[in-house]
Amino acid sequence: MINALGDQIKRHKARFESQRPQEPHLLTLQSIPLYNPSLGYLNYALANALIFILHQTLLMGTGMLTCTPNTRLQASSFLEALGAILVRCLCFMGVYLFYIFLYFGVLFPYYHIHIHANPTTLLAFGAVFLLATASCGVVLGTYISKPIRITQILLLASLPMIFMMGFIWPFELLPSVLQVFLQAVPAYHAISGMVMLNQLGADLSATLTHLSALVVIAFIALLWESFRLTRKG
Repeated sequence: MINALGDQIKRHKARFESQRPQEPHLLTLQSIPLYNPSLGYLNYALANALIFILHQTLLMGTGMLTCTPNTRLQASSFLEALGAILVRCLCFMGVYLFYIFLYFGVLFPYYHIHIHANPTTLLAFGAVFLLATASCGVVLGTYISKPIRITQILLLASLPMIFMMGFIWPFELLPSVLQVFLQAVPAYHAISGMVMLNQLGADLSATLTHLSALVVIAFIALLWESFRLTRKG
């Protein structure tokens, strides 16, 4: 009897729902992905990965050149050491500015990655990023005796570091120790700042936090290496 009553209730419910008038849809929801129209990894991850590749290869280049005996920097005074380091960093910057032009001027349009930044603003931010990275590479080279070890260290560190850059795993969910460590990594500030400029169309003023951090990193690295060269000399 209970089963029969349940079946009867289901039949009445189905009849009621079939006879209920359908309400017209006054509004139609259409979702538009504003910053990632392709809904893929091109705009989401490839742009950031290219910047990270620049960071790692520049660290390798300046570090290996600094720890190689034939190209090791030597200076007898602080100003002489600072000048030699700046010349080396500027030479690498000139080479890597070409890669920034290649990435943002050729590869991004080729892969249909959106470009919203002003070219001059993007180039200025990229130059500060390259200076900070090259300076850190020179410092790294003074603490390592063999060039091959720099390549090994940076290659092993690349995979965990790219997961800490904020576009694969949220930066806010990282342990506080790693968040503090990333403040000294030029790639983190470069990726965050260039994404704001290029993909989100932000003004340079919106990236002042990351730009200032890159300037501080470059300043400390240059002074650090200059003092070390002066003491060695």
